[in-house]
Amino acid sequence: MATYPPPPPPTQPPLPPRTNNNNAVLAVVTGVVILACLFVGFGIYVVRTVVMNTHIDETGAGDQHNVEIHSPLGDLKVHGKGDQAKVDIHSPFGDVKVNPTPDIADLGMEVYPGAELVQSRADSPFDRWGQSREEGIDALDGVDFNPGNSPGAQVQLRHGDAVLDVDMAEFRTSATPEQVLEYYGNQLGRYGALERRNHGRTNSVEVKLSNSNVRTAAVKPGSDGTHFILVRVHGDSGN
Repeated sequence: MATYPPPPPPTQPPLPPRTNNNNAVLAVVTGVVILACLFVGFGIYVVRTVVMNTHIDETGAGDQHNVEIHSPLGDLKVHGKGDQAKVDIHSPFGDVKVNPTPDIADLGMEVYPGAELVQSRADSPFDRWGQSREEGIDALDGVDFNPGNSPGAQVQLRHGDAVLDVDMAEFRTSATPEQVLEYYGNQLGRYGALERRNHGRTNSVEVKLSNSNVRTAAVKPGSDGTHFILVRVHGDSGN
């Protein structure tokens, strides 16, 4: 009988190629760098576009001094100079108007007979003894919308159809604080439930029908008589 040679051993399958982790890390780092460059480039483009399309116009002098800044982010208009300048801001996020001269008619309250308007915050006891102007006046809680030397202001905030107006003015009288509080307690009591508050040397009476319908009278003694601040918050929610 013929003898046959043994069959050859089976061929082993080739091993899979090793994964190169260094290449994967390099790809991730490269991607991050590319994205960072794109963001930086886009930021430079946006800033350049805003700067190139921002225009500043300045006219007049003194009380008639006007500055207008127009940009893709909004418009800013300033009329006048110093503490008496009127500011008008329009932006995609909303509008703000500030007039440092209060309009007594918009306060919605009668002024105490014989009282005179305070012309300077330097004459106001509400800014002394370590107490800020807004302390003790809930209608102005956390708000300082009349910086500078103005003792009052008109402010309008607008967002879409919603409008909120805040009017404030400070007065001085020779009457006692008790007489002024009684006067405004009787006056404001006609609008609704009256709330009385005391905060240090400041006493106030307030009628709050809603967050956008508030009347407040805050009274504080001063070295030159009794001072009182009248605040009215009123607006339309746009609904």
